[in-house]
Amino acid sequence: MADIPRHRLNRLLDKDIFFIIGWTQAGTHWLQAAIDAHQQVCCQGEGHFANLLSPLLTQAFGHYNQQLRKTNARLRMAGIQGRFHGFDNDDRDLVLATAMGLVFNRWVGDAEVKCIGEKTPEQTPHLNLLAGAAPNARFIHVIRDGRDEAAFAWDVNLGIDQQGFSEKFPRFSDFADSFAKTWADTVGRARAFGRANPDRYMEVRCEDLMSEPEPDLRRLCRFLDVGGGDVEVARCAEAGRTANISAAVPGFWRHRFDDEALTLFRRRAGEMLKLLEYED
Repeated sequence: MADIPRHRLNRLLDKDIFFIIGWTQAGTHWLQAAIDAHQQVCCQGEGHFANLLSPLLTQAFGHYNQQLRKTNARLRMAGIQGRFHGFDNDDRDLVLATAMGLVFNRWVGDAEVKCIGEKTPEQTPHLNLLAGAAPNARFIHVIRDGRDEAAFAWDVNLGIDQQGFSEKFPRFSDFADSFAKTWADTVGRARAFGRANPDRYMEVRCEDLMSEPEPDLRRLCRFLDVGGGDVEVARCAEAGRTANISAAVPGFWRHRFDDEALTLFRRRAGEMLKLLEYED
């Protein structure tokens, strides 16, 4: 793979690229599994381009530029005019796009597809950065009741590091208060991006995918400009249903929230719950 021809890399980046985002592991995983079953689509995994790779590139370029400035200063002192100008954010976006192409090449292989997709929930706050690296990319935002997400995230984090997580959040209500602000802010920023870029942004409710996914899958096929006939939609729906979505039961939050946690969550994110019609 290291000797991938540049023309193939460019051809991959010229395909229709989309990102599945959303503060819901269960919903984004369901949709990734579903749309990857489409014959014209490849959507294989999580690249973490914006939340992991881009910060590292920014750090590396910053260090490189700092060293160049020192080198240029020494050259000027020696009477030599340096011509090294370093890298800027546009250069970072170009390198990030190249890295995306390398990852996509591994996913696609020899398959002929029209669209290439990637799913990383943690990239939800970084749509503008992704849009800079992939200017024609489209975004599918999977939205879920933030209270269900808080309950799910609580259980996951306790399973990963019970002691450390419990020290930071001794009670569920403490976590619900913190999570509510993050959830509302992140969903709000993604929706603002959608209002500014309506042709590149689509919203899907996780709860609808769990109950009756076919209408949204047809809408998604139109959004991606791929075939959306009954057979193709049925194949995608079946692939989604076979994904591991046990944690996506709507209303699961009622088993975790007490009155205090619910009051704190509503204080932070009540307006967003109403905007998304999870509360009247």
